Amino acid sequence: LRYVGQLGGLYPKGALSKALVDEAMDATEDVAGLVIKVIYGSKDEEEKKEGFAKIVDTKGYNIPYWMDKFEAVIKENEDKGNKNGYIVGDKLTIADLKVYAIWKWIRDNVPGAKELLLQRKRLNMLVFMIGINDCIKKFNEQFEKNT
Repeated sequence: LRYVGQLGGLYPKGALSKALVDEAMDATEDVAGLVIKVIYGSKDEEEKKEGFAKIVDTKGYNIPYWMDKFEAVIKENEDKGNKNGYIVGDKLTIADLKVYAIWKWIRDNVPGAKELLLQRKRLNMLVFMIGINDCIKKFNEQFEKNT
């Protein structure tokens, strides 16, 4: 992903910016791990339902915890003078795309996650903003046709 991002101008050139992009992308893997554990670790639909309820609980190392972390990262970027709502800097990066993909999927598939996302103004706006991007919309439409 980093290589393709570099080819497409979506991976920054500076070492610090690269590290921040990498940090956000790696954190999405931790978030995905929470969800994957429930999806593939549940023996039946009832256990899956209980698992989803646990990971949207506001206590502990779970979806709200990670939403707050991403919200803080976007705010920190904003506090540096970057006002476009991205993870790093003022232009779209592969981190924004990966963050969008994981949180959109969770919002649309994990019961209770949409309400939690709506409580995080910056993260919710990032997911919305990327979702309405013309290139992303075209990709998503073509992806739906192909699946």
